[in-house]
Amino acid sequence: MDVGSIYDVPLSYHEQGFDTEVCRHFGLLEKESVRSWVWQRISDIVAKPEGSVKIAIVGKYTSLLDLYKSLAEALTHGGIANKIKVELVWMNSEIFESEDTVQHLEGVNGIWSLVDLGTGAEGKISAVKFARERHVPYFGICFGMQMALLKRLET
Repeated sequence: MDVGSIYDVPLSYHEQGFDTEVCRHFGLLEKESVRSWVWQRISDIVAKPEGSVKIAIVGKYTSLLDLYKSLAEALTHGGIANKIKVELVWMNSEIFESEDTVQHLEGVNGIWSLVDLGTGAEGKISAVKFARERHVPYFGICFGMQMALLKRLET
């Protein structure tokens, strides 16, 4: 099956009658099968969103995307619910320790700081500072929130 998006798969199955066969196999009424209009709506939003937001995901292990699959999908689903595309920009927090934070974070609509400890703390603090000074929403999880609190106590 070749589809444009994973959210098109249920529609493709429905068009092939696969949902009816699954319902028949499990003894479910056909009316309980896939509500294709719901999936069509989702597919339409994914294909033609009404807007977009760019969220920087800042952490130490951002090259391991599978590690944060549930976070990425949750943000995508939040975007679908709001009819927008969520563009995720994965950034290693350690780059902010040696490079200008502004050049990397300019243009983002939000910063999500991941759970990780140890190195990269100064980079996370730089991201917090950027967010505070530019009024960019900042979402800190665990260590990311601790860095936000440390920065707040500094000022």
